[in-house]
Amino acid sequence: LCGFIFLIGINMKKNYKNKEIGKLTKTFCLKYGIPKDYYEYKIMQSFGLIYHVQKHIENFMNVESFNYTLCNLKEAVDNPYYVIYDFEKNSIKYFKKFKEYVCVVVNITNFECHISTFYPVNKYNIDKLKNK
Repeated sequence: LCGFIFLIGINMKKNYKNKEIGKLTKTFCLKYGIPKDYYEYKIMQSFGLIYHVQKHIENFMNVESFNYTLCNLKEAVDNPYYVIYDFEKNSIKYFKKFKEYVCVVVNITNFECHISTFYPVNKYNIDKLKNK
């Protein structure tokens, strides 16, 4: 099972574990201008993510779209439609088309990366970013 409804009943203090969903490879970092200090950093997902996406839930077209995105974050990181590295915020935005276009934001910290949030976006806005 996966999804928002499932996560509500989880005791956040008991057996708290993060899930690795990817890594920043050297090739990826070179392609997107990400500093070499971050090569091989793990990209992690935690239970805490649900608290950060709550403010975006109503922006999804329906519950199924939200749940599908939540369950397929690895796919967004592994096969994005478009990627932007934000040097000032030290974060990576992965854009992906699922049931709707979404942005998955990955923050880079001292020794790993973590998904900080995700939200739906308009393809037109992504394409404007691509053409800058």
